[in-house]
Amino acid sequence: HSARDMLGTVDVPALIIAAEFDGFTPPHLAQALADALPRSEYLCLEGASHAGIVEQPELINERIARWIDAWFSEKATEVVPAAPSLSAVAGVTAASPA
Repeated sequence: HSARDMLGTVDVPALIIAAEFDGFTPPHLAQALADALPRSEYLCLEGASHAGIVEQPELINERIARWIDAWFSEKATEVVPAAPSLSAVAGVTAASPA
């Protein structure tokens, strides 16, 4: 299953973080995701592997903080709509406990 053809309709901000030497999720796939999402930003951690969050935590924390400030702070000039729930997007319903 692929939702690639629907990515252009996603109308929420997204920060896509990749790592240069990530063999599980190569940067070219993360870049393609960022390119397909209209309101995305892309960060590639140079020299990092799939464990980039452990290898470069300061850079990641700083970049996420800047991204949150840009999109969600009181100073932000654009009103960002609330993201729809998964159930609204995919028609998923929660299973009742047995």
